[in-house]
Amino acid sequence: MSKNLSSKEGQWFLKKLTTTQKEIASSLGAKIAVVDAQGQLVTDPSYSTDGLDKLIFSDKADFGFDIKNLFESQNDSYFQEKEGLLVSFWIPVKKDGQIVGAVVGAGSIYDFADSGQKLKQHFLTIHDEKGLEIKEDKFLQKVDLAPKVSKLDIIKKGGELAELTSNLIKETDLKKAF
Repeated sequence: MSKNLSSKEGQWFLKKLTTTQKEIASSLGAKIAVVDAQGQLVTDPSYSTDGLDKLIFSDKADFGFDIKNLFESQNDSYFQEKEGLLVSFWIPVKKDGQIVGAVVGAGSIYDFADSGQKLKQHFLTIHDEKGLEIKEDKFLQKVDLAPKVSKLDIIKKGGELAELTSNLIKETDLKKAF
């Protein structure tokens, strides 16, 4: 875990938060983490089970945008299309109306109904541009297996994680991580 909490209660709730985060990462096909208001990781990133997000956003802190800047400029959820069909997102975590952290994610195949040749060609371009060390056919298998999600899916599931985080900050020792 990225944040070290001294209390057993804080550690327990951080572990529960991470478990929920992992489930949401898999359902959205995205790398997801919780960050504090300084943009520092509170939880280590969770990756989807298909691994597509980990291939494309391999750097632990890369979510496709400047996290710290969003704390200064955003008050609501933020979505940025990355790599054409992928999306990065930032969903604020609030305590008493103040933004104290965020759920950040990258890698969901965003709102794309055509899973045919156009999608495959797009990801082959990403594969080539990034110089990925996975064979093209294996990479395309990961693309086929990855969930295709809408903005509403991201808002709903990411919002659930943000709300859980907010409640844990209010009610438990997890507040020390923020």
